[in-house]
Amino acid sequence: KRGVAAARAAMKKPGNIRFGRGKEIEWNSSDTYISNRSLSSLTDGICDTFGWVAWRKKTLPAWIEMQFPTFIPTFRTIKFYTVTVEGAELKIWKSGEWKTIATIHDNRDPVITFHFDQGVKTVKLRLMMTKVRPGTKAEIYEVEMYE
Repeated sequence: KRGVAAARAAMKKPGNIRFGRGKEIEWNSSDTYISNRSLSSLTDGICDTFGWVAWRKKTLPAWIEMQFPTFIPTFRTIKFYTVTVEGAELKIWKSGEWKTIATIHDNRDPVITFHFDQGVKTVKLRLMMTKVRPGTKAEIYEVEMYE
């Protein structure tokens, strides 16, 4: 039991303000595929297994959305673990509409990282995936957020 507890504790990276809070987040997505019956698996610390994949709808853009009804995060860095997404837009809900705050093109890294000089505070966040590697679908394994 101690070994399992230690392994679970090690999944939380220092400073990750979303770890283990997946059930406190309201999730939405452009496709209905989910693993573990909930997208809360996107905050479980496991970075190399499906959390969400555009399984049924193969058209782009694909998206995942997080709404924060019990806490409003302020973050300077957000990371999306994926090996298929090459292009994406990060959007926040502000003044009743979606505002694009960052984009990435031609990504080849297994982690898409958006870093901001000042903290970003929002009640709702959306990752819009606009391009994937040929022959693949949009996949996200884990989402981390840091102050």
